[in-house]
Amino acid sequence: MTLSIAKLDSVAEQLSETFLSHYPLKSAQHLASLLPKEAATLLESQPMHVVLRVWKYLTPNVSEALFQAFSLAFQVTFIAETRKPHRHWFVA
Repeated sequence: MTLSIAKLDSVAEQLSETFLSHYPLKSAQHLASLLPKEAATLLESQPMHVVLRVWKYLTPNVSEALFQAFSLAFQVTFIAETRKPHRHWFVA
C-alpha cells in the first residue's frame, strides 16, 4: 500500500495538531528549542484554539520572539482572539 504525498502531509498535520492539543507543555518546550521563525511557521498552520492552548506555557522571552516572528496578519488575528471577552483561552 502506498500513500500519496498529500495524504502523508495530511497525516503529519493531524499528528502535529493532536500533539500540540494534548501535550501543550511539552509542545511549548519543543517550540522553545526551535528558531522563532520555524516555530512561528508551525503555529501559523494550526487552528487558533491550538495556538492559544500552547501559548500559555511559553516563557515570556520565547513568546515575545515568537510573536515577532509571526506574520502581521497572524499577529492581528492572535490579538483579536485573545481580546475576546468570552474567550477563556488561559484555562486548560
